[in-house]
Amino acid sequence: MAVMKPDGECVPGESVTSDQSNGVASDGAAPTVSRGVALSVGEHIRLELLSWPGVTDAPHRFGGVAFHLGRRELGHLHGDYLADFAFPTRVRDQLVREGRAQPHHVMPHRACVSYYIDDAQDLPGVLALFRLAYERAVTARNQHDRRAAAQMERIGEAELDR
Repeated sequence: MAVMKPDGECVPGESVTSDQSNGVASDGAAPTVSRGVALSVGEHIRLELLSWPGVTDAPHRFGGVAFHLGRRELGHLHGDYLADFAFPTRVRDQLVREGRAQPHHVMPHRACVSYYIDDAQDLPGVLALFRLAYERAVTARNQHDRRAAAQMERIGEAELDR
């Protein structure tokens, strides 16, 4: 499989092969759940994300696969070579400033970032961005649940006062 890099160069795609004995990828990357089976970088990311509580995947409207927590998209993959994320502007700016991501490949002026994946060595960086998106989504969900519970409690108290 060929991968198109941002500069237009076409290179062979990378795959991660897990070691038969211990499940550790032959290139030293994180362990995989499938022993002796070659996993593409995208498949490795997908399996990792789907192991997180509540994460689901679905086709993305612009191609690739999107990962969600509830209705909130955490980010999406375009094959084995690119991941895109939406973050608040201040988070986006910090990620770009720190070199952890690049401005979005199509809409560089929006509060989105892209992460180019060259090979399995990029797994920690892309998974860190998915983890950041996941933690933000869990925090938002918990805040929503607390507000909803407080509102239900107020409604219940009002019902009792009648």
